[in-house]
Amino acid sequence: MQVAQRQLRRPFSTGLRAKDIPGPKAWPLLGALPDFLQRTGGMAPPKGPMMLKAHDGYYKEFGSIYKLSLPGDEQIAVCRPETFMQMYRNEGMYPVGGFSLMWPMVKWAEETKKQVYLDWIGAGEPWRKIRLTMQEDIIGPRTARTYLPYINEAMRMASPHLPHFKDEPDVFVTRVAFDMFCSLFYGVQMKTASPSPDPEHIGFVKDTSEAFRLLGQGIFQPHLKKSIFKYHPFNKKFTAALERSYAYSSKLMDQALEMSKQAPTEATKPYIVRVLERESMPVESIKEVAASVLQAGIDTTRSVINWNLLYLATHPEKQELLRRELRETLGDGDLTEDVAANMKIKLPYLRGVIRETHRVAPPTSIMTARPALSDLVLDGYNVPAGATVLFNAFSVQNDPKYVEEPEAFRPERWLPHAVESRKGTEAEVIDDKLLATPFSFGARMCLGGRVADLEISAALAHLIRDWRISAPVEPGSWRTLQPLLSKAHPFPSFKVEPA
Repeated sequence: MQVAQRQLRRPFSTGLRAKDIPGPKAWPLLGALPDFLQRTGGMAPPKGPMMLKAHDGYYKEFGSIYKLSLPGDEQIAVCRPETFMQMYRNEGMYPVGGFSLMWPMVKWAEETKKQVYLDWIGAGEPWRKIRLTMQEDIIGPRTARTYLPYINEAMRMASPHLPHFKDEPDVFVTRVAFDMFCSLFYGVQMKTASPSPDPEHIGFVKDTSEAFRLLGQGIFQPHLKKSIFKYHPFNKKFTAALERSYAYSSKLMDQALEMSKQAPTEATKPYIVRVLERESMPVESIKEVAASVLQAGIDTTRSVINWNLLYLATHPEKQELLRRELRETLGDGDLTEDVAANMKIKLPYLRGVIRETHRVAPPTSIMTARPALSDLVLDGYNVPAGATVLFNAFSVQNDPKYVEEPEAFRPERWLPHAVESRKGTEAEVIDDKLLATPFSFGARMCLGGRVADLEISAALAHLIRDWRISAPVEPGSWRTLQPLLSKAHPFPSFKVEPA
């Protein structure tokens, strides 16, 4: 790592300013938008947006720090984890989170007077108080594992139905992600991954997914937040989908609280009931916060599981190795709290599969983005407070300088002996914790990140142990599109056989 550190740092005496950061040519008014659109393939499927390709291209052309000037927003992207770590070290007591940059959500909250939601995605003491209330029952590793009974039950119900969705496995994964999340969050087994689900539950899935899809589109159209576009079709569609999702989420919360009154005292309680019973916040306030937890808690999980299944379907030999490990460790049983607490030892190949999938196909090219809260020197450039700094977590761990044959899917890269062999070399950079997860770090890390890790592990454990899946495509033959989170396009059908 010392070699990498020497390469990273430049003497500040050179006087490098933020405007000297390399990047694509910025035109008057348009900035670098023409170049950005050309590299992404546009903002609409089936050609774009190819965010991973665009940002990796910038890395290869301009290096480990580059500037992207877009209309109304100048962004600075850094690619090395030790560089972005300075953002965490300087974030202070009241860091700013990524949701504050998602203007459609902010605009909705302002127009509907959801002040608690605005406090939640904002910064300052109001955010800190809400965060402390909401994280107590979910963020600790041991606490997160207490939700495994809900997650496992949802997967036991869902797994038998995978063959029914063989032509649309991505639809199945979307419903599985909802079923797991809703089970632990509301205490309701939605069973949307069954062939005949409740129409109201399916409506909830569709509305929430539509709101998230539109959110991804809106981020790249910031001009639509101006008042003259209030009745633009985008704003009308986004608001309608989000309002329906919010209303149904509130209904599920009310039902969860009512059901908890009838449950035995010693029964395991879902997350939202635990929060409500402590009476640290009014019910209506918790409903507002739940809107963002719902968005963040489902779509990342869906993206990660989709990519894991696709890479396992196109690499049958890796799938077989994983299946063997799962059967030797779990038999016919569930992912237990004991195994979950010792995954690196008891299920190392599963962890390797998840980590390698994250390397080649992360949910997003930009793992996190936030404004600098103070003047910083990043990679030798003086970055002023307020500048938007992005973390490109894809490019370094797909650079052949650090990764042997980066185009190959090799879970073995992450087994203990392989990690140990990289210590003290330049390649050790890929083992940095900032590159290892889609759920971020620091005080603004994803509230349900540890629970999401359990959902991903439990889903793969059940599905790969139960089914042998294959896809009639070559690895990498798809386009990786990312409106907000990445997905293979077109997502192939699966051949599903009993394992």
